[in-house]
Amino acid sequence: MATHSDATGYLLAHRDSVNEAWFHAVCEVAIESVGGSLPPAMLDQLWGLFCGTEEYTSSSATPTALETSTRDSLQPFYLESLSDFSGFKKLGNTLRLDLSKRITLVFGRNGAGKSSLCQALKILANPERPKEPLNNVRSSSKNVPSFSYKLRGEPLQTWTELNGFGSQAHALKYFDSAVAYKHINSSISPEAVVELSAFKLECFDSAREYLKQFQAHGGSKIAEYRKRVDGHIEEVKLQVGAVINTNTGVFKDWSAINCQPMLSWIETVTFDEDKRRLKSEKQARIEELKAATSLEGQQAIAFKKNLLGQVKKFIRNIYSAVFSFFLYSIQPSFAFIPTKARCKC
Repeated sequence: MATHSDATGYLLAHRDSVNEAWFHAVCEVAIESVGGSLPPAMLDQLWGLFCGTEEYTSSSATPTALETSTRDSLQPFYLESLSDFSGFKKLGNTLRLDLSKRITLVFGRNGAGKSSLCQALKILANPERPKEPLNNVRSSSKNVPSFSYKLRGEPLQTWTELNGFGSQAHALKYFDSAVAYKHINSSISPEAVVELSAFKLECFDSAREYLKQFQAHGGSKIAEYRKRVDGHIEEVKLQVGAVINTNTGVFKDWSAINCQPMLSWIETVTFDEDKRRLKSEKQARIEELKAATSLEGQQAIAFKKNLLGQVKKFIRNIYSAVFSFFLYSIQPSFAFIPTKARCKC
């Protein structure tokens, strides 16, 4: 049974089941739409609602249910079972069709009796006499075709041809391809009641189109934010690259899901004056080692070695000269007379 008078009621009901501000806005704009694309201001408003930075007040109330007529308020008819088949097609008297569920699926191999069951339903609902015989033409039995049926709240009843066809047309509706073909190619019966109303199904098409537009707009916003965030991440990497290796360890992954591990690592780091001094010394030593491992660094070290060698040699020469001068200055200051010269005297 219908719940709402047109498609807008079902769309608003779906809006309430989703219970998202941005979806509320899309559905209500779709209901009032006359076609076209959403303006940029509306797309930005939807994005703000999606991100939770804006608030939205619904303008369309939840649709009220259809008013039930006296006929609809009565307990609906319900076929509960078919059973006790006798002389009806090939169906045996032990067969019972239980229709306690909302949907009943009947399946079986060819010739199992599926169409015969449908024929029994059609007999109760359709006032037209079937063109094909109802008895089993291959059986010699002269039994009159019959079967039993039960409607909700009513006693078990038996159908025979004496009861006529379509005796339960007021309670049951039967529809198959033959019925559809008849309604398409024949005029409507005089007693038939046809009610036409605008269902406004286009509101679903508008909602679908607006959702696509908002999805594209949201995708562009996400791409823009991602580019901006990636730029900030690169700036931070350059700033911390001198003290943190961003290629290994916890700082290798800079995605959003790795933020907490990075924060946890940072919280374990403490700094005081001694550690700052030690850090500076180690940084200077690292720079020296980096310089020593490069070709330019090795050449500079070799040049320094040669220069220091020359300085060392020069200092040694000065030291030798000074030492010799020092030894000469401390000799005794008296005359030395050879022995042979003294004898001559």
